[in-house]
Amino acid sequence: MLFDLAVRLDAFELSAGEFWAPPRGITARPGSVTVNAFGERIRGCYALRPAGLRDARLLGCAVGVLAHLTGESFDFDNAHSVQRPWWLAGVSLEATYPISNRIDVGISVSALGTLHVERFSVIGLGDPVYRTDAVVGIGAARLEARLF
Repeated sequence: MLFDLAVRLDAFELSAGEFWAPPRGITARPGSVTVNAFGERIRGCYALRPAGLRDARLLGCAVGVLAHLTGESFDFDNAHSVQRPWWLAGVSLEATYPISNRIDVGISVSALGTLHVERFSVIGLGDPVYRTDAVVGIGAARLEARLF
C-alpha cells in the first residue's frame, strides 16, 4: 500500500510518499520468521504523452526507495527482532486515465535494483532464512485524487 503527495508542473511530476508491505511468514524449524517492509519513496516523472488534466497520460519516472525491513523470529531460544535499511533505485512506466474532474485510475510497472542485498539469519540454522533480490519488479493499480 502506498500513499504519496505529487506536484505537477506541465509535463513534469514530482512525488514523495510512504509505503507498507504486509508481513511474510517463513517456516524455519523449530520456529518461524516474519519479515515485513515499510518506508519512503520519491519519484520524478516526465509525461511521455503530454496531456491536459482531462486526457490519458503516459509517464516515465525515476524512482528511489528506502525500505525498512524488519525480521522477527518466533519459537527460538533467542527470539528477537532486527531492522535493516534497504536502498533501491530504478525506473517506472505509469499510465493514468481520468474518470472525473479530480480522480484518475491507472497502472504502473517498476523495476528497482539495489547494490546491497539484505539477509536475515537465525543463529544455528546456517543459511539465511530470508534474502532480498538484487532486482525487484512491481506492478500496481493506481487511484489518484487531485486536490487542486
